[in-house]
Amino acid sequence: MNALRQRLLISALSALALAGIAGTAHAAGFYLQEQSVAGMGAAYAGTAARAYDPSVIYYNPAGMTQLPGGQIHVGGNYLHAEADFKDRGSTFGGAPVGGRDSDDPIGDTIIPNLYYSQQFNNVMWFGVGVSVPFGLSSEFERDWYGRYDSTQTDLQTFNVQPSVAFRINDWLSIGGGADVQIVSAKLERAAFASGAAGKSILEGDDVTMGWNLGAIVTPMPGTRIGLHYRDGISHNLDGRIIVKDVGIASRVDAGGTARLDLPAITSLGFAHDINDRWTILGQATHFEWSSFTSIAAVLDNGILASDVPQNYSNTMNYSIGAEYKWNPNITVRAGYQYDETPTNDEFRTTLTPDGDRQWFTAGLTYDLNERFTLDFSAAYISLDDATVNLLRNGNAARVHVEREDSWIGIGGFGLTYKF
Repeated sequence: MNALRQRLLISALSALALAGIAGTAHAAGFYLQEQSVAGMGAAYAGTAARAYDPSVIYYNPAGMTQLPGGQIHVGGNYLHAEADFKDRGSTFGGAPVGGRDSDDPIGDTIIPNLYYSQQFNNVMWFGVGVSVPFGLSSEFERDWYGRYDSTQTDLQTFNVQPSVAFRINDWLSIGGGADVQIVSAKLERAAFASGAAGKSILEGDDVTMGWNLGAIVTPMPGTRIGLHYRDGISHNLDGRIIVKDVGIASRVDAGGTARLDLPAITSLGFAHDINDRWTILGQATHFEWSSFTSIAAVLDNGILASDVPQNYSNTMNYSIGAEYKWNPNITVRAGYQYDETPTNDEFRTTLTPDGDRQWFTAGLTYDLNERFTLDFSAAYISLDDATVNLLRNGNAARVHVEREDSWIGIGGFGLTYKF
């Protein structure tokens, strides 16, 4: 294989796989909203405006000014997704590719989070959060119809967020912090070169820092309005590109990098106490997905191996919710959210087989005593069907599949300790 053909092989078998890091079945695009158990009970309506517990650090650190003393919150969300992928005419070299459909490739996932807030005085609060804002775990059958697009993916992000908040006066609080984000990815897909079927593997990681800033105003007693902005973080994944189990001339084991541009996120939320029992909640969130235009894979020698277009669109999600204080120890809540997908038909992949989705949620908070609080929540998410129709493996393979009958179920549990 000459140098030009080798670069084309790397482009087709590995750089395209790098694009797959931008995908998840658990939220529109590849964003995981599940950072607050109590917040999920109301479909995350009002999370930028009010504080259930220290998890407000993620949605708007200015909300720490609503938390007296010191508090620690630990939470977890268990996600189960189901989806059927059906062949709609996949080919290789112009002939049917052969293989089988794939059911439920998205693995069950636990999304953990940990938050700590501390009031120093009547003016200043400090806190830190550890969360998982993006992630993907999927595994298709090795001989499924879309194997030249993806077979297995594992993407994890961890976000550490030290934050401060200040109560400026009775009606204004501000807060912000840094986001130290760690990303690791392992991606695998089928490959065919030199007359042999093999696979392409990418492993890479990165650590990058960003920032976020928020404010909460109280225009009248019982009404809170919150605005929060999270800067988009750009990662440069550094790792290895491997193509194996193919002809000797086509094997690759080389260093490479790829850029991953995460979206800036802006949220506007409100919470209004109708009386001492009822609170209504609402929120609108804007995702600047248009920053995610492509994935460029660059070899360690500086050669651009591939520049794969993604062309995501900016999106919004909208949520409404309400909560009712059943008695002094129990609060119940429910909510609805409409979540737009940033993917477009021309560029959608089997790693981002995304569609618009609707959330239906409910939750409960139980105060065990003055120090311990338990949170429970559940969500059912329905997804619109979506079609993937792409060329892969040097344009020799057409992956044409449809995702249908898809839904996601989530159960959350949280514990808060006040001291």
